[in-house]
Amino acid sequence: MATQITSQPAGSHLFRRVLRSNAVFSAVSSAVLVLGAGPLASLFGLNGPIVFVVIGVGLLFYATSLFQATAREPISRAFVLLVALLDTAWVLTSAIGLLANWFPVTTEGKWIILFVADAVGILAALEFYGLWRTRAG
Repeated sequence: MATQITSQPAGSHLFRRVLRSNAVFSAVSSAVLVLGAGPLASLFGLNGPIVFVVIGVGLLFYATSLFQATAREPISRAFVLLVALLDTAWVLTSAIGLLANWFPVTTEGKWIILFVADAVGILAALEFYGLWRTRAG
């Protein structure tokens, strides 16, 4: 009986865990945004819920692509880089948007935007860390 051992890059497990965590966070966020669009619009002080529905549907597609990527062997470093850059863009857009007052929302809405940006920033940092760990191999 022969045993076959396969070697995976050092960051492979990290990629898989972080992308799955990102996918779960995105899927849950998607459900909250779509199903709670009306109450969220009121909480944020917006006239209508459409912005939450659009972002929620987009996040559903994002979560699906992340789940699909974690099913592949190996996980593409290029895909992880793309995800890390998209997550970083989300964080930067949130921060700049709040500082420039692009989002005319309530104080509660601003805190929620900051909380989500923090969570996405942590995921991006972990994605970049995984890329750094696999850079040589």
